[in-house]
Amino acid sequence: MLSNLVLPGNTTYGAFSPGPGQSPRAMANIDGVMRLVYAGSNGWTTMSSGLAMAPGAPLNVLRTPANASAQIFTLEDGRLWHTFDGNGWKKFPSSVTVSGNCTFSMTANGTDLHGLFNDNGRLFHVWADGSGWHKGDTQVDLQPGADLVAVIQPDGSLQGLSLEFSRVHHIFGANGRWNRIPTTASLPTGTPIAGRAAYGWPQLVANHNGAITHVWGTSSGWMCVPTGQTTNPGRRLSLVPDVASAPLVGLTL
Repeated sequence: MLSNLVLPGNTTYGAFSPGPGQSPRAMANIDGVMRLVYAGSNGWTTMSSGLAMAPGAPLNVLRTPANASAQIFTLEDGRLWHTFDGNGWKKFPSSVTVSGNCTFSMTANGTDLHGLFNDNGRLFHVWADGSGWHKGDTQVDLQPGADLVAVIQPDGSLQGLSLEFSRVHHIFGANGRWNRIPTTASLPTGTPIAGRAAYGWPQLVANHNGAITHVWGTSSGWMCVPTGQTTNPGRRLSLVPDVASAPLVGLTL
């Protein structure tokens, strides 16, 4: 469904849901300003948070039981930043530092925050607890610059999917170590991807040269199937993980 909202080409964003069955919203970096993107009675519009961002900086958005409003995670000035609404929008730097060649994906297990980071070709597990932020080396190498998604599975485990060397790889922990296993799903490296949890395996939706493609695991192997829907080639997608009205809901730009 096409909205009436036109945004600049350098916009980065992350979708979230205000509640089950409601229209997705997004927090977006629009020309260096963090803005809420939402649908109202007069169509789609934006509202400024009053916070500045590095123009073009990537962001992830989550909602957890501890905070009904969106929590935003950005990579700016070589550091992970955490933004949330606490009687007004607040933006704080974390202790997690990253290189200039870092992709990342944040997720949550209840109120616990977790992320998978591809920092210049090395996979790191990032998490927050009562003692602060932590960045742990998984000892797993990735293709530098490759995109990835992190999800919490129904069993509570942190898993991920990466797109490297024209193939989707499955990331998970087992037997006391992290694993990165190539799947049979093949997509061009650099294809924009967005992921969410599934039953037994994470799944993702990819913008394959403008064709929206669904990738998921089954007991018989991995599936990579075009949905028949199209979008602008090269544009990123963002999925909403907690909408009850449909199995996969999201936003594209």
